[in-house]
Formats: sequence, structure tokens, C-alpha cells
Amino acid sequence: MNTLTKLNKKNPFVGSTSNQLSSIAILDPTVPESDRIADGIKPDTATYILENKTDAIEQITTFLAQHTGIESLHIITHGSPGKIYLGTTELNSSNIENYSQQLQQWRNSFTANASIILYGCNVAAGKSGHQFLTQLNQLTGANIAANSQPTGNSKLGGTWDIPQLIPPSNQKPKLAIVETTLKTYSGVLGFAPKVDFTTGNNPRSVSIGDFNGDGKPDLAVANQNSTSASILINTTATGATAPTFSPEVPFTTGTTPVSVSIGDINGDGKPDLAVANLNNGTASILLNTTPTGATTPTFATKVDFVSGTGPESVSIGDINGDGKPDLALTNLNNGTASILLNTTATGATTPTFATPVGFPTGSNPFSVSIGDINGDGKPDLAVANNASTSASILLNTTATNATTPTFATKVDFPTGTSPFSVSIGDINGDGKPDLA
Repeated sequence: MNTLTKLNKKNPFVGSTSNQLSSIAILDPTVPESDRIADGIKPDTATYILENKTDAIEQITTFLAQHTGIESLHIITHGSPGKIYLGTTELNSSNIENYSQQLQQWRNSFTANASIILYGCNVAAGKSGHQFLTQLNQLTGANIAANSQPTGNSKLGGTWDIPQLIPPSNQKPKLAIVETTLKTYSGVLGFAPKVDFTTGNNPRSVSIGDFNGDGKPDLAVANQNSTSASILINTTATGATAPTFSPEVPFTTGTTPVSVSIGDINGDGKPDLAVANLNNGTASILLNTTPTGATTPTFATKVDFVSGTGPESVSIGDINGDGKPDLALTNLNNGTASILLNTTATGATTPTFATPVGFPTGSNPFSVSIGDINGDGKPDLAVANNASTSASILLNTTATNATTPTFATKVDFPTGTSPFSVSIGDINGDGKPDLA
């Protein structure tokens, strides 16, 4: 496993077996002005930067296992209510139990009255904040300090007044950053203000994928009133505090494109586009022909496939287990979800799909998501039914390599009024995918 990279040269870290550290700062390199913060860490605190490509909790756990007698652990990251963002790892009240074994190991490195100070914005805010801090305290045994307000520059609404909240204490924890840096730091440890980028007319759906293979996630946008999908190539510098994208490049789709999904349709290693065209009952497939590292994206001319009446949403998954990404679309006007099995040859320049097979859902199905609901290894469907105030679950019964998809009869579950979208994830950390 990759280890944490040492930043603070004022307090040299002597070998991986040293146990003399008492105060440690873990720094997320994506926070604004991370270099300034690193330079401002007090001399008695060792500072380490996270590796973004490795699970951050495992990184910290591995590092702490090499030490004892740690009195304070300062975690300097982005935050939001009940969450901290550690590089590419998010830790929150919903997934913290997934890390219970690692977090409990932290106890072995801490002193009896050790503290964890979370610097992210708004981490302690609201019920979710209190729940998260309570869970972190219970698992690590440490006192927990966190901010219910933005952390950072006062002109941006920030404060460096981070109180100890669990257990409550009037004695404020000592921060790891020198006063000069606190006063001159110009950012906040939350998300930066939005930056807008031009797309086509009435953007309705967005999906993310690396279209030019440069390692940066780009944007694909379905423009409902433009009969096009826009591709915006990501030009953001690593660690930059503001995103940048090249001007959008439009590619023709069918009429009224309302949803876009990304997958490697022809198995050539490049992410392609699937677009649901509401008003002409088709799904458009646009194969990606962009050279690696190119600054301008290119796609083959769309190929349309009949889907159903009023396709409102498209999602991609391997329904029949043959290694090819298939299509699932909701058909707004006839209360069905269509499955189109992918028959495209590997490396082919023209996509092919089998005739759509429809399965009943609720009324006005607006959104479809794919996930293994019952843990049998087959991707199932979750559908948000806008006019039924319900979500339908359709369990996949398709045999491996079958040329015709099969699903069990839908089972409906009540939702709020007019559900518009559905997503799948493990909310309570029990290993089972839930619906939102």
C-alpha cells in the first residue's frame, strides 16, 4: 500500500518504526492553498499528505499502527454536515461502520485523553453532524472537535474557532496551525463557489467519464432543446482551486435528448455515449473516437435504436453477464422499462443492439438505475415512477449469455410525491444496496 507522504521538514520523521510523535496532522492536498497550510504547521507537529489513489482511512490506519502515545490527530480536509472528504474517500455517518475495524485500531496509537480535530467546514452541523461525531468518538475512543460553521477566512464566513464537542468541553483544542497562517489564509475548508460552463440549450442530464484518456474526468451533457450532447474536456490543473474545461463540443443526437449515460459499448477501452431521445422513441449510441490526450473530442455519427414510447432515462449495465454493457431505458408514456442487449463486436465501428424487450413498471417512469439488489450477482432495475408515487424493483432473472432478457414481475415501494430520480447505494453499511 502507498504510505502517507511527509511534508513537514521542521520535525523530521525518523523511520517508519518511530513512536515518538505526539501530534500529527493529516492534510488533504485538494484543500485550497494546501502548501500554505503545510508551511504553517507548528514545528512540534508532523504533517503528512494523503495519496489520492489509495483509500484514505486505510492509509491513516497503516500509519498510526506504527506509533503510540499520540495525543492529537489533526485532519485537515474539506467538510460538509456529517461528512469529511479525504482525497477520493468520503467518510460519513452512513458508511463509517464500514471502517469500524480500522477506526477501532486507532485506539492503540492514542493516549487515554487523545483528541481528533476535524478542520473541515460544517462537519458538526445538524443531526447528521452530531451522529457522525458520536460514531467517530465511539469507534476511536478519542475526544472529537469539529466546526458547525465554515472553517477558514472570516471574510468568507469562516472561523478557526473549532470547539471540542464530544464530550463537550469549554477548553478549546490547540490547533496545529500557527497564528500567522490562520490570519492570512484566504480560503475555507469546504467546497469552492460554483463555476459555470456553457453547454447546449436546456441541459437536462450530465454524466462523467474520461473521454480523451488523460486521467481527468470530463463532462457529457444532454441538451434537451438542442438535439445534441455536449462534451466538455477537463483542463483543470492538479490541485487547482478552480475547475477549467474546454469549450463544449456538441454532437448530434435524436430529438429531445433528456438523459445521457457513459459506457464502453464496443469494448475498445474508450467511454462511449448512450442518449435517451424523448420525442422520437430512440436511444442514440455515439462511439468515442477521441485520440488519447486530444484537446478536442470526436465521436462517430450517432446510431439510433428503437427503445419505447417516450424514453425518459437511460442507464448502462451488463444485464446478461456476457461482458458487454447493455441499455435500460424507462418509457414515460407506456409505463415500461426497455432492455436492449448489446450485440456489438469488440472493436466494431458500428454499434448493434437486439430488439428492445419491455417490462412493466409504475406510471410515468422517469428514472432508472441499475444495481444488484438481491446479491445474486445479476444487475437489477430500480425505477422512479413519477405518477405512481412509488419505486419499482425488477429483479433480473436473465440467464448468463442469454439473447433475451427476463425479469421478475415488478414490486412497488411507496416514495414521496412525484419521484423524479432514483439512485442506488449502501446507505446503512450492511453490504446491501438501498434506494434514494
